[in-house]
Amino acid sequence: MPHDHRLETRTLILRAGGTRLLHVGAGSRWTLLRGSVRLAEPPRWLAERMVSHALRLDAGHRHTIAEPGWVTLEALTDTTLICAAPVTLASRLRAAWRMIRSRRATRLAA
Repeated sequence: MPHDHRLETRTLILRAGGTRLLHVGAGSRWTLLRGSVRLAEPPRWLAERMVSHALRLDAGHRHTIAEPGWVTLEALTDTTLICAAPVTLASRLRAAWRMIRSRRATRLAA
């Protein structure tokens, strides 16, 4: 996957049967490197009903999330996947907080 400075990437590893609930932004791109996963997209309103589209991804498949919201991942087998999400203010603040915490831990250890 080519490097894009406007995308924040993270690798997720799930054991078979494991689940994850993640908040993602619109335009998040998921690439499955290994295994199989059931991905439930963020719920949407359709005719006064809340519905969620779920699909199965296998190794090599890619999927883009159109709407922001909560995504549920359920590993059907041991799975490795990459999420490339657009950089947001929240993701920048999380990165800054991680940097501050690591510097603080380094100072306290010295």
